[in-house]
Amino acid sequence: MIALIFFLVGATSASSDSRETKRVLILYSLEKGNVGQERIDAQLHAIFSQNKTFDIKIYNEYLDLIRFPEAKQISHLTDFLHQKYVREKPDMVLTVLPPALDTLEQHGGVLFKEIPIVAACLPRDKAESIAGSPLRKRATGIIYVDNAYEIAQSALRLRPGTKRIAFVAGASPLDISFKMPILREIKRATEGMELIDLSGLTIGETLSRVHNLPPDTIVFNTSIFRDKEGRIFTPPDALRLVSDASNAPVFGFVETHMGKGIVGGRLSSLQWQIEKMAELTQRVLAGESPSAIPIVEEAGYRTVYDWKELKRWGIPESSLPKGSILINEKLNVFNHYKGYIIAGLLFLILQTVLLVSLIEINRKQKTASAQLRESDERYRELLRVDRSSRLGELTASLAHELNQPLAAILSNAQAALRFLASGKNDPELSREILQNIVQDDKRAADVIRSLRSMIKKGEARKDPVNINDVLLEVIAIAQGELTSHNVLIETLLDGILPSVIADKTQIQQVALNLIMNAMDVMAQCAPDKRKIIVQTKLRDGFVQASVHDYGPGIPAERVDSIFDPFYTTKNNGLGMGLAVCRSIITAHEGRIWAENDPKGGATLSFALRAADHD
Repeated sequence: MIALIFFLVGATSASSDSRETKRVLILYSLEKGNVGQERIDAQLHAIFSQNKTFDIKIYNEYLDLIRFPEAKQISHLTDFLHQKYVREKPDMVLTVLPPALDTLEQHGGVLFKEIPIVAACLPRDKAESIAGSPLRKRATGIIYVDNAYEIAQSALRLRPGTKRIAFVAGASPLDISFKMPILREIKRATEGMELIDLSGLTIGETLSRVHNLPPDTIVFNTSIFRDKEGRIFTPPDALRLVSDASNAPVFGFVETHMGKGIVGGRLSSLQWQIEKMAELTQRVLAGESPSAIPIVEEAGYRTVYDWKELKRWGIPESSLPKGSILINEKLNVFNHYKGYIIAGLLFLILQTVLLVSLIEINRKQKTASAQLRESDERYRELLRVDRSSRLGELTASLAHELNQPLAAILSNAQAALRFLASGKNDPELSREILQNIVQDDKRAADVIRSLRSMIKKGEARKDPVNINDVLLEVIAIAQGELTSHNVLIETLLDGILPSVIADKTQIQQVALNLIMNAMDVMAQCAPDKRKIIVQTKLRDGFVQASVHDYGPGIPAERVDSIFDPFYTTKNNGLGMGLAVCRSIITAHEGRIWAENDPKGGATLSFALRAADHD
């Protein structure tokens, strides 16, 4: 059962990855644990794991050729590697730094014969030497640290008073291989200046010499892997010693040395070098011949400066190239968080302004609320006064309207008394007399109730209202006055109108104003022409009520003005009636308007949204 499980697991793994396996042997020149090599290894693993075509297996060998440069040691190492990979030969070899490539050149007849090679991190001289060697048939390379001329030029711009150039390098073959092309470019960039060569010394001599340099000097440091006495160093550690002892600013060439004592500049990027290693490796694994791939010129740089070193040597930040990156910048709360601090202050100022504004708005709001309440009270009083004045105009008419049912009640009551005094007992006649009394009483009560609802002072209250009922009640109130002025009123009411949500008293006031206004404008018309038509209908979700008269009409230039306050055509009018109507209808979110009829007269209409209309 267990065997079956392992078999199934193996089968599943095999089927899930159908990529062809490729073996890449990386020969590192330095010892295991070197920070730069560890970074290269980690990033190559990450990049190769994304390859969709090949399953790339990486084998690492750390040749440690700085600590063990003896020919005998290298010979034993070569034999060991040959025996180790004799059966499972790599598909290609990637070398890092010149010593590993040198080993392949010297022992190429035995070690990894005819296997393609990508040589990375090469100084220019070493890279160019490949072109004339037999190794070129199966090797290509990538140039590293080819920025000496630019570094020297930028250093002189930062230190314009420079008169001397000091050059520091170690004594190992690797130190020398990088020293030669770099020193050549520095001489070209600083032509005419005194050159102080401090390469190949013991570490003690180097530190003593840099400590006693004149202040008008610039120091260029490449690498110190080993000094004249054979002491081994990692270049960043040696650089820190040199920088701490130096009496002049120290400039380097690789980004990995930033923070170890160099000022900075347009530095070679190890990240770019790693990406090129991965690119060329995958091209070769895909079948491309290294001999067909040109030696890759260095093109990856970052302009980086160390803030602490700038301050140490009095180099102003303003002299740096535009877009430069600063490291180790001392935390200045204001400078570092300037944007946040300014934003915070602006926010506090804005908050203060808003708070003051809110207080002022609140004060104004209270004042406005008080003024609004006062205005509302004045408005309601105006409505009540307008209603009262209108009803005052109807006094005689209203008295007549009330006298009629009261007189009828009195007449019927007297008839009933006479009937009782006669001793006759006629129940049917008695019922008829009493019904007449009740009917006339209701008629009088309706008139009084309508008057009370219109003239009383109270809060506005909006309820479902039937416009037809409102118009009929108003017509009943105004009937006497209309009759006394020989005005005939005709109604054309839609019997199936929906309700509107409104204050009934205020809508009564509007209707009464429109009807009385129609009566007034026909005062000069012949009696047989005095006619008012009151009409209702549903139109586009609005209940529309119209009052049409047969008067002289409205002057065309005044049609839009008749609802303005104080506009009147009467000698004793105040011009507030129609203005009040507009205020009421506007408060009900409706509209009111006037228009002339081509056949004569004018029509004043208002419309309110039907209660059941969305």
